[in-house]
Amino acid sequence: MKRLLLVCGEASGEKYASLLIRELKKLDDIDFVGLGSHLLKDEIELLADYRDISVVGVKEAVPKLKRALEIYGKIKDVIDDMDGVILVDFPEFNFKVGKLAYKRKKKVVYYVAPQVWAWRSYRVRTMTKFCDKIITVFPFERAFYRNFPHHEKVFYFGHPILDVLDGKIGIHKKEDIVLLLPGSRKDEISYNLPIIFDAAKDLKKRLPKFTFVWATGGNVDVDFINTIKNKYPFVEVVEDTCRMMDISKIAIVASGTATLECAVFGLPMIIVYKISRLSYLLGRMLIRRVKDIGLPNIIAGKRIVPELIGGNATPSYIEELIVHILTNRSIYTSFKDRLSGVKSSLGKPGVSYSAASLIYNSFYS
Repeated sequence: MKRLLLVCGEASGEKYASLLIRELKKLDDIDFVGLGSHLLKDEIELLADYRDISVVGVKEAVPKLKRALEIYGKIKDVIDDMDGVILVDFPEFNFKVGKLAYKRKKKVVYYVAPQVWAWRSYRVRTMTKFCDKIITVFPFERAFYRNFPHHEKVFYFGHPILDVLDGKIGIHKKEDIVLLLPGSRKDEISYNLPIIFDAAKDLKKRLPKFTFVWATGGNVDVDFINTIKNKYPFVEVVEDTCRMMDISKIAIVASGTATLECAVFGLPMIIVYKISRLSYLLGRMLIRRVKDIGLPNIIAGKRIVPELIGGNATPSYIEELIVHILTNRSIYTSFKDRLSGVKSSLGKPGVSYSAASLIYNSFYS
């Protein structure tokens, strides 16, 4: 039986990994072992849940170190039995796994390469050493990697988000809904949710016809959801994020992959991001290559989506921007047109199939 190790560290990566696994299993009888959450429990043998160690900043990472070492130990115990290793983003942990695989003479494919173009670009040399193939997901990354040795290892087929959302766009009639997306990681939610939901509370008074919906993606603890519902009873809670992106008029969304999903749906949004002050200051010192942090803005090469970051992420700013966009038809329409350009730049569906073919040939040809 063929066996592959697959390591994910966030919900968006699991979506891409799930489609990749299905395409690989069409090619051969392969068992998968690795790191994921309940979202992958039916598709791989889980060694651990990445949510035990997934964080968004330096300060937040310290309490997770012991658990991270325990999980790394489990990977060390099984890696010699694997035919190869597939890494999905999650660089702080996956670089250690990649280096381990290299020492154990295991082939490595990095699927959804980390955003080394934004900061710590010197990591490219480390990554090209332990990787046999690197699959990028943004169109501008091809030019970035050409500046480094071994760029022949780098491949681009488009963004797998197009496969995830294929057939789900434009099938619902728009309703008067403001979609609330405070993030997927526990620490991320703890910083962003109060700001976003307090803004929603004020918006409810100014936009009484609108419904406010939190789409959790099925990745949030039930007890925590109940606590939030008690504090913000006017907010409806659902799991189906894709349906809500298709049906909503506008979104307030934490910076991350969800912003790109909104862009693909053509859903106007405000990007909000708040983390600990220490993590924010360190991040701004390290990230010098990009002016904006929202993926739609980075892909467009200019700011097409408002960003409220750090001290600017306040309920009052969010409120004013949302009302401004919703009450000006020309602004709203222009917003949707700009997002359409982002979607078209990401390629076409079929990315998972192309990636699976390359990965299978890398391990088994």
